[in-house]
Amino acid sequence: MRKQHFGEQLTAAAKKHGGIVRISRFFRLYLITDLQAIQRIAKDNVSNYDKLFPKYQRLGAILGNGLLTKVGHSWWHRRKLLQPHFTHKKMPDLSRISVKKTEEMMVRWERLVKTKAPVNLGDELLVLVLQISVKFLFNYDLAYKTGIRIARYYCEAQRGAIQALSMRWWLPSWSQCKARYCRYKINCFAKKLIEKRKVAVNPAEDFLQTILSATDQHTGKPLTTEDILGEIRTFLGTGHETTGMALIWSMILLSQHPECLKKLRAELDNHSELIENGLDIPGLEQLPYNKQIFQEALRLYPPIWAVARRAKEDDILMGHAIPKNAMLVLAPYASHRLPVYWSDPECFDPERFSSEAVKAREKLAYIPFGLGPHSCIAAVFSMIQGQVTLAMLTYQFDIEFLSDDFSEELLFSLRPKYPIYVRLKKRK
Repeated sequence: MRKQHFGEQLTAAAKKHGGIVRISRFFRLYLITDLQAIQRIAKDNVSNYDKLFPKYQRLGAILGNGLLTKVGHSWWHRRKLLQPHFTHKKMPDLSRISVKKTEEMMVRWERLVKTKAPVNLGDELLVLVLQISVKFLFNYDLAYKTGIRIARYYCEAQRGAIQALSMRWWLPSWSQCKARYCRYKINCFAKKLIEKRKVAVNPAEDFLQTILSATDQHTGKPLTTEDILGEIRTFLGTGHETTGMALIWSMILLSQHPECLKKLRAELDNHSELIENGLDIPGLEQLPYNKQIFQEALRLYPPIWAVARRAKEDDILMGHAIPKNAMLVLAPYASHRLPVYWSDPECFDPERFSSEAVKAREKLAYIPFGLGPHSCIAAVFSMIQGQVTLAMLTYQFDIEFLSDDFSEELLFSLRPKYPIYVRLKKRK
């Protein structure tokens, strides 16, 4: 029998013991899936919970001191600075870029159709989302081969950081050397983006320009180079990992549920003019089942499968005493699979996200992008990218899966453990 990974162990513990479970004899470590407790941690008493613990320190080694790893007033100031780039007002620009970059990839896919060569689907989708993100955030056209390297650098850097959690990180090892090299190469690319922008004649008023023009809230001086690099690395990594992984799992799930693929294609064929003329935001609103597919994939395989918080002071959660410095794990992977919130939770069923079903369900039962002030700043960004790409690729191509092992690997994101190879065919 296959050994359960940590996400499955958390799910089993929540099913057996309820919404607040101490999951370690030796450490004050608690799994939280009770919705009212999640509400208190992430919203009502959010000031009592922070991210000052080893996992986020190791994540900072990959991403630098960016928005994801900042705490307190520094986090609030930086989020306020960057939020305007992820509002609904900016989404028409994102949809246009998503369409353009997806069309460019489909031209390459048409060549691959003729060769009948196996294609690494994970590489293809991660690079596509990375190209979209880099163009939107930094106004830079990322080459395909460079994108392949950057996506793999982030993956290896994550593996090194995860391994470092269970060992003395300063001890020499091949995995740590490899991870340091990957972090160095990511940093080199981030520096390249800065250098190109500094010599631009008419720089775009985008995310990168906002960071370069920002000042430190304490000193009033421009941000340091290391601070700028930290934000670039943060949004390079999180910008492609979350959406890219959700797209990969969406494609896998559709391959396993042909009835859902048939229904999706019927919707796309009925609105073919929207896709052929370039999907925009109003067009996406006419493709509800396409959105439901992506949402259900995010339920079963939330890219950020768990987050952790440290209790700064004693607290009471649903009658349970939580001591100071206790570690709390909020795991969407587990809470999204609990029968108390979802009927037949292991089943892939996009109808869970029909408007009627959403209204009837507890809102906090579904938190793929987190909750409260620390929810993902780019949640809308990810949804638009995912819907545009899923619709365009499903409308144009049949994907024959050559791989059949879809085991999960839990790094900082939830990803397939092994490469997923496919053969592409043009739809007739």
